[in-house]
Amino acid sequence: MSEAGIYDNERVSHIRDMMPKVMDLAQPNDRIVMGLTGDPLLSKSARRHEATVLSVDKHLMNVRMEDGTKRTLDSTSLNPENLFEFTEDSFKDVIRRSVDPNVVDHNNKYRGTQVSDVANLQKELREFQESVVNTMGEMAKDISKMSNQRDSFSAIFAKEYRGLNY
Repeated sequence: MSEAGIYDNERVSHIRDMMPKVMDLAQPNDRIVMGLTGDPLLSKSARRHEATVLSVDKHLMNVRMEDGTKRTLDSTSLNPENLFEFTEDSFKDVIRRSVDPNVVDHNNKYRGTQVSDVANLQKELREFQESVVNTMGEMAKDISKMSNQRDSFSAIFAKEYRGLNY
């Protein structure tokens, strides 16, 4: 493996763009195959070993190799032996997960929730925003009444809040 080949600009750019995205999509029990198809540094005659994803944490992924050994893969690595891609079957699951809104997203910051749970949280946030807008509008209206000036900041502010449709 030549140092010049491992740091080839096109190769580094491709790996830098692709590997973090692949790592973001990986979930426990996904199957991966070591090496990247088309990587000029991947030996054409070498057997591409498969592994099962155990865990993913930011740019690190723990896997169990076919022979039972465990390895930690880093999405920032340029070593062709540490690069990977999904097996055909796992890739189909990844696509399904990314398209089906009812599939649990284990990388979601609301871990273990389904899309409907996130939608409920978004609805609660919207209701909170409405409450804040209504409260500010009422405060502006009260201040405007106390100032008795039609063109005061508070009067204009209250009029603008009435115009918001939440």
